[in-house]
Amino acid sequence: MRAWEVAPGSQEAMTQVRRSPRCAMTHGAARPCMGHAMNTIPDGNAEQKFQALLAKLVDVPEWTEKQQLELEMARDISVEMLRLAEEMRDGAADLENCLILLKYAKVLDFVMSALAARRDIKPQTLRVIFKLAGLRVDEAYPG
Repeated sequence: MRAWEVAPGSQEAMTQVRRSPRCAMTHGAARPCMGHAMNTIPDGNAEQKFQALLAKLVDVPEWTEKQQLELEMARDISVEMLRLAEEMRDGAADLENCLILLKYAKVLDFVMSALAARRDIKPQTLRVIFKLAGLRVDEAYPG
């Protein structure tokens, strides 16, 4: 009989199922049981890799002075966005304010994404982006 001709759950069906060697030897299971599927042998190398990854994730990054200025300017943008949002909440929610808020959000997203990814932002690029959005660049910022 072929596998599709056997009634599911019958003795013949059970013998046709390929047995997992580990589970079959231990308790006759046809497929790996949860106890054996999750039972892994500890690997010292994997543990070291995990500890290194964990240390890298928890490590507080060293910010350069330029990055600190970029972070402060991003904080200033968020403060301005909050002020504008509160103004809009109080009744001045026109299209102009919505577009200004959108510009600020795009600039903030660019700066924060670059900082989070540890990408260097060229000073000229940042100055152009801030100028297009109508934002002020810190005087101490290089370039």
